[in-house]
Amino acid sequence: KSRQRDSFKLELPELSLRPRDITRAFLETNASIIHFSGHGGAGGQLFFETEDGSTLLVEPDILADLFKQFSKRIKCVILNACYSEKQAEAISHYIDYVVGMNQAISDNAAIAFSIGFYQAIGAGKNIEEAFELGKIQSGLQSALEYQTPVLLKRQQ
Repeated sequence: KSRQRDSFKLELPELSLRPRDITRAFLETNASIIHFSGHGGAGGQLFFETEDGSTLLVEPDILADLFKQFSKRIKCVILNACYSEKQAEAISHYIDYVVGMNQAISDNAAIAFSIGFYQAIGAGKNIEEAFELGKIQSGLQSALEYQTPVLLKRQQ
């Protein structure tokens, strides 16, 4: 519904990616923003579902190495998952902008962040401005979670 919606293409809008699908998705698309919406653990791992339906915990350094391989193309990664700040820190060594969550975040606040972020991107705002508007939208949903999203810039 944004003014500049025709400037964007939603590539491979997978509802569920298993670990074996991730590299294929990165290789087959030309995405500059990658959005992960899922679950994270207090130790900084992200949870993925395996082929047999069990949970696989993926450590920060593994995903950071994956994003390193695509760092020339990917400009922003959003980890819309609880406790994903450690993942964001690791990925920020290779990607210009990474959003993570510094604690648990409710589904409503996570969804609100996404809405605010993409409304701003669609209106022509840059990543930093979009992050702030996503954070505000999240705070409007849950004031207690206003400080949960964090934006990290590439660490040189």
